[in-house]
Amino acid sequence: MKSHLHVQRHILPTICLITALIMMLLACGCTQQSAGSSTSISPVTMTTQSLDQGKQMVTFNEANDGSTVNVSWTSKFAVTLEENPTTGYSWNMTLSPGLELVSNNYIEKTHAAGMVGVGGTRTWIIQANDIGSQKVTAIYKRPWEATTGNEKPYSLTVNVIKL
Repeated sequence: MKSHLHVQRHILPTICLITALIMMLLACGCTQQSAGSSTSISPVTMTTQSLDQGKQMVTFNEANDGSTVNVSWTSKFAVTLEENPTTGYSWNMTLSPGLELVSNNYIEKTHAAGMVGVGGTRTWIIQANDIGSQKVTAIYKRPWEATTGNEKPYSLTVNVIKL
């Protein structure tokens, strides 16, 4: 009888602990933006966006992978790539020294309320600071996993020219 009470005394705290862990795991899956607060972006090859003083900004995306493009010296351009960080995957981008990262933003796709695992678009705004051939490279991988060479790559050669 004494050992039976001893076992019962440990079962209740164990059940409570397991229940608390399950609740925490469920709560982690519910941390997403509401459907009304997200914005949808459809990347398009070489679109333009208005900037201050009437200037236009060129946007490059997956369709430009492996391309060589011309960009004006001191101008800004954007690179937009599809991303789904809910799976652990994200883009790891590298810029050559003549390019400067101005901003890095992720916007989740519009989706039904309660829907989880929705991807979105990562947008980098980059400024061309040095004339000549520059490089934008990225790999799509889980940051905690070792790089194997089998990751999805992205590459853009940027010829920065003075107009």
